[in-house]
Amino acid sequence: MLVQNQSVSRSQRSHDSASLHVSGSARYTDDLPIPESTLHILIGQSSHAHALIKSIDLSSVAKAEGIFAVLSASDIPGVNDCSPVAGDDPIFATDKVSYLGQSVFAVVAESTDLARFAVNLAEIDYDPLPAILTIDEAMQTGSLLGPSAVLESGHPNAKMAAAKNRLEGRMEIGGQEHFYLEAQAALAIPGEDG
Repeated sequence: MLVQNQSVSRSQRSHDSASLHVSGSARYTDDLPIPESTLHILIGQSSHAHALIKSIDLSSVAKAEGIFAVLSASDIPGVNDCSPVAGDDPIFATDKVSYLGQSVFAVVAESTDLARFAVNLAEIDYDPLPAILTIDEAMQTGSLLGPSAVLESGHPNAKMAAAKNRLEGRMEIGGQEHFYLEAQAALAIPGEDG
């Protein structure tokens, strides 16, 4: 197969933290010293991939040792949504969960260990719904994240039709779009102005 090299003009700019990443000297939240009086927030996550939430009782969580607050959708002063575009990603699930590990509530505690203990005291009654767990199931049911897109250069159908040999089949890979883990952890330290 012959692939033409198509040069793309781009400026010679490096990523802001590229040199730190490749040298191993980038500092992440987990690398920073945590002040003694720091509060820790942990998310209470769904134990089902797809289910209706029949009831939530967080009273035992709130009474647990070292817990300062328990937060849920009712504590959000604005819209319960953190999606960048579609308006379809609640900060905390209210009446239905759509994936395993979806956030349902959060605890604010003296330590991560106390938060982990308290999260497990939540009493959430779920009514499980059928879950789509494979790409094949999603394609068969039409459950797609958005409209399909085609990235194409030249005239591939004409080239394939004219090819002397063709190989057909199916390949599955475990690759997926990455996301930044650093957004999942943060350390806020007040300064002189608050």
